[in-house]
Amino acid sequence: MDNISKIVGDHVRAYRKKAGLSQEELADRANLHPTYISLIERGEKNVTLKSIYVISIALDISLEALFANIPPEKNPHTIPSECYNIILSMTEKQQQSVLCIVREIERLL
Repeated sequence: MDNISKIVGDHVRAYRKKAGLSQEELADRANLHPTYISLIERGEKNVTLKSIYVISIALDISLEALFANIPPEKNPHTIPSECYNIILSMTEKQQQSVLCIVREIERLL
């Protein structure tokens, strides 16, 4: 599959984990098959708009969130997008800690 499928799949996985859901629980909430969720998360399935819509509802997030920070260049593994994906999977408290660290580093530079 193409890079966009992998990026969106990574976002689905990160939001699912942040919500504390298994693939089976997300599939149940979205009325989709767990194997389909697994294929989406691995970027091996070109997800339909309808499916991505029901997944966003099941995760209680906006469609915009699933498509955020998709780099325009062909290589999706840029440093900012990798950092974003790591931070996305953290709790809000962890995200606040990372933000404080980054601000301190910025101040020192």
